[in-house]
Amino acid sequence: MRITDKHCDIAYKNHYIMPSLKHLHDITTLDASGNMLKLTVQDIKNLPPNIENLILNNNSISTLINCIHFPPTLKGLSIIGNNIPILDGTLLYYIEVLDMSRCRVNRVVNFPPIIKELNLADNLLYVIPSLPITLIDLNISSNLINTFPTINHRMCNLDISYNKLQRYPQNEVTKTIGKLNLTGNTCCTTDIYESDRYPSTSCTGGYTYNNTYGYNNSHYSSDHLYKTSYRKTGTCLNDLSERKHFVL
Repeated sequence: MRITDKHCDIAYKNHYIMPSLKHLHDITTLDASGNMLKLTVQDIKNLPPNIENLILNNNSISTLINCIHFPPTLKGLSIIGNNIPILDGTLLYYIEVLDMSRCRVNRVVNFPPIIKELNLADNLLYVIPSLPITLIDLNISSNLINTFPTINHRMCNLDISYNKLQRYPQNEVTKTIGKLNLTGNTCCTTDIYESDRYPSTSCTGGYTYNNTYGYNNSHYSSDHLYKTSYRKTGTCLNDLSERKHFVL
């Protein structure tokens, strides 16, 4: 075990059961990656009492059913590289940031009720349900999605690159996405909006751009929002590869 400030590291120690850390009242971040934990009720009871961020990457977790026992202090959960086919976030009452990339997720039943940032990249998803109003940052890249998700008007960042999209629905809500990444899709439409400040470029199957409201890589403060103007084009964007996020 290694403790630095408010961080405790027990990664890659071959733990089958979470060791008791209930006495570590000052710890707010715990990294227990690379063990063989299944996230049992006892594992959760052994967590530091004031835990805020929990990292359980590359363990043996297959279900989130015991997450109902998480303490209300826990806001961030990373479970990358586990095998959790279904995301049912109804029991993740307090989670605001969730990373479930590379978990072989093939279905989303519900999102966590107050989720703000969600990473579901590199999974097996075909469909994404309507997104909650609280969600402002979503990564669903490298899945099998062929329909653009129903988003909310508060979305700051959406990465839907390397999926199976053939159409990008341009409407008043999608035009307010701050940073949108569609690289690696075959989006082809006559209803594309593109920034007046940046010329058209060609790339491999998709495009990435900052939309009407951009987000300047700070923590969701309106002080860092900036605005660009867009013109409507009749271009089929099949091929745009060097394009980067437009940041003023």
